[in-house]
Amino acid sequence: MQQWEYKTIRSPNVAFTAGERGYGMTKELNDLGQQGWELVQEVATVSSNSNCLIFKRPKAPTQT
Repeated sequence: MQQWEYKTIRSPNVAFTAGERGYGMTKELNDLGQQGWELVQEVATVSSNSNCLIFKRPKAPTQT
């Protein structure tokens, strides 16, 4: 059965705006994609000005 590993990143809402900040986020997302991470959900938080990005990738099989 396929197993997954997960990664979460907090991202300020302003990172998704155009300009230099937006480019930085694009580069980070591309880097994560190169490492096999897939964005599966974005959760906006009400209490802070940030989003939680949730990524997953297949977990490497363990040797027995």
